[in-house]
Order: sequence, then structure tokens, then C-alpha cells
Amino acid sequence: DMKIAINDDFDIICAGYYKTVEQDNGEGSFVIRVDGKSNEVVSQNFNQFDINFMTQNKTEKEAAKAHKKYKKGQYPDADYYDFKNIVLKDNGGAFLIFEEYHTKVTVDEENSKTSVYYKNDISVISLTSKDEIDWTQKIAKRQRTVNDKAKYSSYVQSVVDGKLHFVFND
Repeated sequence: DMKIAINDDFDIICAGYYKTVEQDNGEGSFVIRVDGKSNEVVSQNFNQFDINFMTQNKTEKEAAKAHKKYKKGQYPDADYYDFKNIVLKDNGGAFLIFEEYHTKVTVDEENSKTSVYYKNDISVISLTSKDEIDWTQKIAKRQRTVNDKAKYSSYVQSVVDGKLHFVFND
């Protein structure tokens, strides 16, 4: 999943998350910046999600399982991410905003289908003007709805005085 933004200098910022063949979900973030005047790639960064970032807001059991896999040299199961937005900062950097999600579908003996939608933590990656990670943060959020395609789940976000603000039902 990726998004594209264009800053005031007409630089193209392409960012998102990546996965390897072994993973079927997000493993890390990437950002590629193309100079708006020369059309040259001026930066290209790929950053694997850190184990502490991945286990932030997880239960003790979930975090212990992830750390155990990580110590064995295996990459822990990552959450499914929906890359929601690139927010450009006045200093030339950017915020990358992701939301964890998954859907569980069950069919009962009468062939009736139930879909449960989960929209969970908001993940924010703050990038410097050189497209390096400045900081990462997860905002704890748990939303669960049934048979509504999560129509009223998720969040709204705004930037006020250079700071991100989020509003969501929890």
C-alpha cells in the first residue's frame, strides 16, 4: 500500500509499507522522494518495523510471543495495515499514518454469514526532512463492529500548530 504527496517545492514523496514474500502483511515502511525540478531520486529509505513498535499496546501474551519469535531470528507476525495518509510538515518532513485492521468472517450451520470488522491502533511515523525516522508512536484504539463494513469506525485527524490530533470512537 502506498500514497503520494507533493510538497511546496513540487517534490514527489511516495511512501507506504512493504512486505516480503514470507509475510502477507506489513513488515516495514518506505519513503522515496523525487526532486520536483530535476526528477532525480534524492532519498530512498526502507525501515523494518522495530520489535518494540510492533508490540506496543499488545497484551503481555501477544508481546511475549512476538519477542520469542524475534529472538529466534524470525520476524513476528505483523498486523495488517491500512496506509491512511501522508501529512506534510512545515519543516520538510512528513507524518505517515497507518491503521491496523482485520476482518473475521464466520458462517453458521444455516449458511448465515457474519462479518466482524476490527479497526485498531493508529500508527504514526514521523519523518525528518531527510526522510529518516524521527520517532514512531502507536495510539491505542480498539473498534469492533458487525456486518456494517466498519462504516463508522476509524478516525479523523487534523494538524494544529504542527501537531497531529486524532478523534475516534472507542
